[in-house]
Amino acid sequence: MCKNVMSIENLSIYYGEKCVVQHVDLSLKKGEILTVVGESGSGKSTLLSAISGLLNSTATIETGTIYLEETPLHENKTMYRVNRKDMTMIFQNPGAFFNPMKKIGKQYEQYLCLHGVIDKQEQKHIQKMMLEKVHLCDVDRVLNAYPFELSGGMQQRVSIAMATTFKPKLLLADEPTSALDVTTQADIVKHFIQLSKEETAILMVTHNMSVASYLSDKIAVMKDGRIIEYGNRDDIIYRPKEAYTKALIEATPSLSEVENG
Repeated sequence: MCKNVMSIENLSIYYGEKCVVQHVDLSLKKGEILTVVGESGSGKSTLLSAISGLLNSTATIETGTIYLEETPLHENKTMYRVNRKDMTMIFQNPGAFFNPMKKIGKQYEQYLCLHGVIDKQEQKHIQKMMLEKVHLCDVDRVLNAYPFELSGGMQQRVSIAMATTFKPKLLLADEPTSALDVTTQADIVKHFIQLSKEETAILMVTHNMSVASYLSDKIAVMKDGRIIEYGNRDDIIYRPKEAYTKALIEATPSLSEVENG
């Protein structure tokens, strides 16, 4: 039986006395794509922050455990550094991924050095290979640009290239398509599907049910900090049980824009 890449057991998170994530249980196997959907304020971004180790200092995990394979993460902050190749993250605002004062190429070089790639020729080879993989073919222009000189879509593609350089076991994605045009959304969704075929497990949070429907193997619906519905994609999309899930689906535009992008 295939073991889980990530497991969450009975996770509850508080801001002061307010519970924002309540008794969440989720799991993800190699190559699976799990999407957590819900409106703003549902707790999905807080959940992702807890998994990634980026939880706000005012938040506390009151109950539960987060595992990367068999390693409990949040009990020891050094585990996030130990597993930085195995678990990476893409942000909603791709600009958050970069230092605005340094060129993209220099930042990519530093990222590679951090992970033990110090040979300059090898660095250039990896940069070219990964940027072309996300359809950024003018590699020299991209590497010589400052982040603000690239469009949001190009920045997001670079962040995906960097985050997937070392084939992480788990990729976390926080609303990765929300600020992008439809064509770029479709390209990124298709790239995620290809990553899953290469056995990277992907956990994405989004309010976009169209993207979730097209991309996911499993969907978890989150409302008021709780997972109110959780199952495979077809069951959630075509046979929802909860009124809230039905309302999200009914408010979703046609999937044709994503599928035909």
